[in-house]
Amino acid sequence: MGTSKDNIANHVSSFIADVQQEVDSYLAATGTAPTMFCKAAVNDPNLLRHIEQGRRRLTFAMAVRLRDYLSEQKHNIDSAGCGRVAQ
Repeated sequence: MGTSKDNIANHVSSFIADVQQEVDSYLAATGTAPTMFCKAAVNDPNLLRHIEQGRRRLTFAMAVRLRDYLSEQKHNIDSAGCGRVAQ
């Protein structure tokens, strides 16, 4: 039974790491400031800074919210036919 829990934990950790990479890539590609991104995505402008400083962890629920926001933004970029999102 412990193996199943370990497997789930590994999938969650992998998902969170993937979302962090997607956020980093998005910020680099769009030139969006981390504070502006986090304020728009999850109403917490300090989220990424606090994670980097070790003051907070990125939870599964927060990672889902970030991924949902990234999906919306990618859809907006694709719909607009350009490489940058209007700020």
